[in-house]
Amino acid sequence: MPANSSIKRSKTVESKPAFDIPDIREYFMDLDFVLNVISHGPTKSFAFRRLKYLQSKFTMYSLLNESQELADMKVRIWTLEFYQFPDFNPPTNSVFLIGISSDLLINTAESWLQRFL
Repeated sequence: MPANSSIKRSKTVESKPAFDIPDIREYFMDLDFVLNVISHGPTKSFAFRRLKYLQSKFTMYSLLNESQELADMKVRIWTLEFYQFPDFNPPTNSVFLIGISSDLLINTAESWLQRFL
C-alpha cells in the first residue's frame, strides 16, 4: 500500500470475551460430572418425588381455584381492546352482500376496517 494513500487502516480493538470458553478437556470433565449426578440413584429418586409433589400441588391448586381462574379470564378477555368494536353503520347499498358478490363484500369490509384502524 502506498504511503500517500487516502485509505487509513483502522486499529483493531482486541476485546476480551464476556466469558471463558472451556477447552475440550474441561467440557468432558463437566459432562462426566453431570452424567454421574443424573445416574445417581438417590438423586434421581428425590428429583422424581419432587416433580410428582409439584405436579400434585399444581393439580390441587387448579381444582380449588378453577372458578376464580375462569372468572378472571372472562374479565381479562372483555377488557381487551380487540373485542371492543366501534358501532358498525354500513352504507345502505352494502348491507350483507354475501349473496351478491364476495369481492364487493371484501372491499367493503376492508374500507370499513381502514377507517377504524
